[in-house]
Amino acid sequence: MLTQAHQLAAQESPPAPLSTDTPLSEHLVRCWEARCWAALQPAKGVALYDSVLRDWPRGQTRDGGLYLARLARACAEAGELGRARAEGRKALAIAQATQSSAITRELKHLTTALSAPS
Repeated sequence: MLTQAHQLAAQESPPAPLSTDTPLSEHLVRCWEARCWAALQPAKGVALYDSVLRDWPRGQTRDGGLYLARLARACAEAGELGRARAEGRKALAIAQATQSSAITRELKHLTTALSAPS
């Protein structure tokens, strides 16, 4: 399904009906791919989130903070606890600056992942 999503993103197409107004783009597909792999293989998710965030549009701070929180969670689940805390602190700063409840929800999942027994 990810292969098909990448192929569809490469085509010029209008957004689907009832979409969030965001046309399917390669960047958006990569965001979802990172999320999927973070659930299946956290270390692979970390690498994909790094790639997504490296290309993140500068003007979309709040959404970038959401993916930064997801990166932090993937780091925690991959055993990179120090990095998870560092990325989590960055995401928290964005959550506070933007008053984002979505980032805050993701950070609660991070807290759970950090406190889980190894």
